[in-house]
Amino acid sequence: MQSKGSPVRIVYIVDDDAALLGSLERTFRAAGLTAVSYQTAFAFLDAAPDLSDGCLLLDIVMPEMDGLELQERLNSLGFNMPVIVMTAWGDVETAVQAMKSGAVDFIEKPFTTKRFSMPSMLHLRWTGVRPVIGKAWSLPS
Repeated sequence: MQSKGSPVRIVYIVDDDAALLGSLERTFRAAGLTAVSYQTAFAFLDAAPDLSDGCLLLDIVMPEMDGLELQERLNSLGFNMPVIVMTAWGDVETAVQAMKSGAVDFIEKPFTTKRFSMPSMLHLRWTGVRPVIGKAWSLPS
């Protein structure tokens, strides 16, 4: 949870699945984070110039404009916010493309709570803790 006087941390979520958006919003709010969701890449792109600092949780497979295309457009606009890509249809090529475009993480859906919760994972991203593939979370070396 955020302490009094700490900056507001906003999680922006872009996904075409309304049920998932609602679930993630409730999860983040319960953890003391502000969550703002968008059901289309175009809606987020329109709002992007006026957004406060935060983190973008971005789905890949969406109609009209996919998450990777949105990520490229945001890059061309100088968008400077950590992007965590999520998808139910991930493969190595997609993960590599997302990471080369600046994503800080690639998460497969459905999410598992056995290793970490989504709010905890975002907190770790903001504080500089990084995962080590196949191992527990660790501090950067």
